Amino acid sequence: MRPNGTYTTVEIVDDGIGGADPEAGSGLRGLADRVAALGGELEAASELGRGTALRANLPRDDPSQKPSGGEHRQEMPSRH
Repeated sequence: MRPNGTYTTVEIVDDGIGGADPEAGSGLRGLADRVAALGGELEAASELGRGTALRANLPRDDPSQKPSGGEHRQEMPSRH
């Protein structure tokens, strides 16, 4: 977890089997809905056989503000 301007970024990474699909179940979709309700954004990377990485950008003060590239959004790291 790290503060980043008006956002706090939370990253969670595991070394499981990967292959998580937000459209196939309710777990990641529900998590994305809860993050969005707080005014944040959720990113997920989950290659089959390479684990899953989640990144949530959550507003620190004003939930009406969204991350706007550059300092607030970064690409998820490759899991190779």
